[in-house]
Amino acid sequence: LIDNDTSILNDAEGMAISDLQNALDPYYDTASELAKTATARNTTLKKHAINLTLYYIYQRLPADMIPEQIVKNYDDTRKDLKDLEGGNRNINIAGRISVDSDGDGIPDRRSTKFRWGSKPKRAF
Repeated sequence: LIDNDTSILNDAEGMAISDLQNALDPYYDTASELAKTATARNTTLKKHAINLTLYYIYQRLPADMIPEQIVKNYDDTRKDLKDLEGGNRNINIAGRISVDSDGDGIPDRRSTKFRWGSKPKRAF
């Protein structure tokens, strides 16, 4: 499939990592997680990286030659990433801390797109 051309594998892996970072970077510290190796790296993140990488390798073939399982895994990974982006799912990696409320230059709470709130008190 790649005919001993490691540049194809490297390109596919690079695209997969870029996709993961684009989806997770705003809320998770993906750089430190991706810097880990072997068993230290989150298995869900590895699974998603593998699924995306395999899909990008197979993408070089005509659509009818791509195995159904590769397409299914890709679709499942995309759905999981969308759920993670939307806050409908969590992944067990360190969250990104980016809010500095006391102005000391050190972030002190996790960045999130979710805000707790309530409706204004009703007057009778």
